[in-house]
Amino acid sequence: MFINKAIGVSTNRDAWVYGFSRNNVINNTKRMVENFNSEVVRLSYIKDEKKRINQTNNSGDFIKWSIGLKQKLAKGTRIQLDDKSLIRSMYRPFTKKYLFYQTDVIERPSKYKDVFGSENKVIYITGAGSSRDFSCLIVDKIPNLDLLEKGQGVFCKKKVQSIAVYKFVYTA
Repeated sequence: MFINKAIGVSTNRDAWVYGFSRNNVINNTKRMVENFNSEVVRLSYIKDEKKRINQTNNSGDFIKWSIGLKQKLAKGTRIQLDDKSLIRSMYRPFTKKYLFYQTDVIERPSKYKDVFGSENKVIYITGAGSSRDFSCLIVDKIPNLDLLEKGQGVFCKKKVQSIAVYKFVYTA
């Protein structure tokens, strides 16, 4: 019955990319990316990747580092934001927030990014190993990993794409 299942989005930096205010989310994400890109430039003279990572500014109000961002820094990869990546997401039960849903700034975007589309429904349930009793919510927004403890969602629809189904070849 269900085509897809997935855990929710795990950003590893919720304070930077989630919020109730659209403008605050955009400004926070831009500031974090500017800080990241400045570190890429500042540390570009260090050729050894491990030494480059060890020299980063680890202040929590500068960047919330994760494995993914450290790998980008080690490779000297800069991030460019796409303003179209701002969406509404189910952050917690009955709580929607704006999310800057771009893979460069989200540690584990989940597969919702590729298959959810703009209109879909997710049945989100508590997962194995949860310390809470079984719970279930049906939501119409991409869920956060902690929407329900250790949760996972299932959904039916795939993102609609225009594709050629048949190719006719006529010969005379």
